[in-house]
Amino acid sequence: MPEPSGPQVGVAQDLPFSRIGWLGLGALSAAGYFLGAQLGTASMLRPAAIAVVWPPNGLLLALLILLPTQRWPVALLGGMLGNIAAELVNRSPMSNLVLATFANSLEVVVAAWVVLRLVGPRIRLDRLREVGALVLGAVVVSNAVTALVGAIELMRSANLDFPRAWFVWWTGDGMGMLLVAPVALTWYARANSTPRMRRSELVEAGLLFLLVGLVGHISLSGQVSDALGVGSHPYLVFPLIFWAAVRFGPWGAATATLVLGAVTSWNVASAIAVFAQSGRSPMSQVLEIYSYLGVASLSGLLPAAILKEHAAAEAGLRESEERFREMAEHVQESFLIRDVATEERLYVSPMWATIWGRSMVEGYHPTIWFDAIVAEDRAKVRASVDQVREGNPTVVTYRVQRPDDTIRWVRSRAFPVRDATGVVRRAAAVSEDITELRQIEEQLLQSQKMEALGQLAGGVAHDFNNLLTVILAETEFLEKTLPPEIPRRELREIHRVGERAALLTRQLLAFSRRQLVEPVVFELNDLVLEMATMLGRLLGEHIQLRTHLSPDAGSVRADRGQIEQVIANLAVNARDAMPRGGTLTLRTNRVQLDETSRQSHAALLPGEYVLLTVSDTGSGMTDDVRARVFEPFFTTKPQGKGTGLGLATSFGIVQQADGQLSVFSELGVGTMVRMHLPRTAAGALAPVETIKSLIREGTETILLVEDEEAVRRVTVRLLEAAGYRIIAASDAADAHRLLEAHPEGIDLLLTDVMLPGVGGRELAEQIRQLRPGIRVLYASGYTDDAILAHGLLEHDVTLLEKPFTRESLTRKVREVLDAPSGRTKG
Repeated sequence: MPEPSGPQVGVAQDLPFSRIGWLGLGALSAAGYFLGAQLGTASMLRPAAIAVVWPPNGLLLALLILLPTQRWPVALLGGMLGNIAAELVNRSPMSNLVLATFANSLEVVVAAWVVLRLVGPRIRLDRLREVGALVLGAVVVSNAVTALVGAIELMRSANLDFPRAWFVWWTGDGMGMLLVAPVALTWYARANSTPRMRRSELVEAGLLFLLVGLVGHISLSGQVSDALGVGSHPYLVFPLIFWAAVRFGPWGAATATLVLGAVTSWNVASAIAVFAQSGRSPMSQVLEIYSYLGVASLSGLLPAAILKEHAAAEAGLRESEERFREMAEHVQESFLIRDVATEERLYVSPMWATIWGRSMVEGYHPTIWFDAIVAEDRAKVRASVDQVREGNPTVVTYRVQRPDDTIRWVRSRAFPVRDATGVVRRAAAVSEDITELRQIEEQLLQSQKMEALGQLAGGVAHDFNNLLTVILAETEFLEKTLPPEIPRRELREIHRVGERAALLTRQLLAFSRRQLVEPVVFELNDLVLEMATMLGRLLGEHIQLRTHLSPDAGSVRADRGQIEQVIANLAVNARDAMPRGGTLTLRTNRVQLDETSRQSHAALLPGEYVLLTVSDTGSGMTDDVRARVFEPFFTTKPQGKGTGLGLATSFGIVQQADGQLSVFSELGVGTMVRMHLPRTAAGALAPVETIKSLIREGTETILLVEDEEAVRRVTVRLLEAAGYRIIAASDAADAHRLLEAHPEGIDLLLTDVMLPGVGGRELAEQIRQLRPGIRVLYASGYTDDAILAHGLLEHDVTLLEKPFTRESLTRKVREVLDAPSGRTKG
């Protein structure tokens, strides 16, 4: 079958004559055929009129092979016109002229079609398959069939019987195809190949072809009297043809053979009388000449094709090896090939040394690679090796300990390689270093775990704040209503414990990133410098505090008080890790994270960050402790010395500011905590302005919406005691119903943020459309992210944080009611 290609013959567009148009192509085809026919006629054996070589059919065959099929009609028409012109010049009868033209055209078309069907459009005669297609398909099969038509013409013009006529036609045209077509095809391929031939090579080739002609002429001139049948001298030229094939390939072999064919035709034409007087039949003479030239042609084309195929195979092997080497040296995975019977490593790629941290010599060692695997993981690696030996592909993840004691995570995929009988002979394995991926996975799992714990902590704090609101308010009521002679120490203790519980819930909210924040833009360097004196007292004289602040570190946008809390907490932890003294270093830098550099910071977006690094020279942490360091209530301190919320709270604070807190520690060396905060333009945000008002009573009407009955009840008592008129609702639907029932003015909407169904923010927007002048005050046990993002940061929301006391409640109510009309909030 032909090789796949775009057009049926895809090379003709590069031919120079393909650019001269259809008319020019037909003219060139006609001229070429006419000249070839004249050369063939000049070399005929007369009076038998037998042409040793008929060149025009070889030329036309090469042209059709090189041309796309849509141009064949033009080339054939030109060839037929050239054939007719040659026959007219030679004064052939009109009937013979028509038969000869038809036979020649049919012969070339069939030959071209057979060759293209066998080997496709790429014909360079550099493969045995192509030489075989030309010899068997064109010279033998197609020529033998079409010679039947040509035999009729010879029977009439040369008075030959049909077998002789068929043979004469077959031999002449066959020699034309075997000697002339290869030259045209191979020279075209040579002209379009790279690199171009050097001038020295052209000179060498010319001298070789000249030597072929001289040796051929000398060896043939003494033998033509016996029709090439005596002695071995005619074959002295064959080594030169073989050398042309070895030195220059198919085009050299084809050209050398054509030179020999021309010399043979010249000698035969020069000794026509000798042939006629030899007493031997012309057919036997032509057969000997034909056999001689056929053997000469094949002695050049076959070795050239064999050598070319061998060279192409070697070049392909070298290219394959080079590509394999390039891939092996540049891919990030290590791969190896192993003999399953002997366990010998046949090939190990250079990346193995990078992953294992060892030399390539050790990579081929039978046991060093296995001994480098962490002991706990060796069993599953050995099981993987056994599975591959049994013919099963495997995937295994394990740890490798380098000579410097660092641990790398490796994932290996192994595959069995079978021989022709299906027996597993070798194993191929691809290994990749997934240490960074494991770190990112651990960070993601930690982040997901912290998010889940944060949601739990936020929900607990929300419900607990509702309870604390009732506890604190009720203790205040009891303290005010009890007779003066009754001691109030127990009530005050309850109130104090309630306030401590409120502080604990605020820590939980900070951890869960639901704490009320007031973000401002400030220079992180300024904050560190302001805290330096306080930190010095906090750390004590046995610890040295050092600061290295980059002048271009820049500004961040966060709650300043919370960042102070984070730095203080980190300093206290560092102090506790250095009981015998040491050094605490605070360093700031400006960093840029892109998609590549942020691989170890999965929680951060690409961009500019201010990096605060807090490092100590303390005792450090184990890997197990470092993995749990941000978990709430996890602590390594003695009982009663810590709640385990310090780092968990710091983690939540930094995440709420769109940053990241990460810990790096080595046992016995120290700990380094890195805080990334997004860098922002200085002065981008001013602090949230608050209105300070004295606590005083009022007479306004307040619509209270609170779903927790106990909180609703105590809030009504506190506000009514301050003189306000209260309309209490349990949810949004209840609030709308009460709003319709009280058409008189309602001055303030006090609503909880977290309501069942319609939330407080949405309820406030609905009521403000119905009562445009109403003021709004929100109350919440924690600030939902949506409220925080769309309200407080826009300076249009006032929020009462639970748990609240009578003082904080009445103060916030008056702030909202007394705010200027242009500053109305809601």
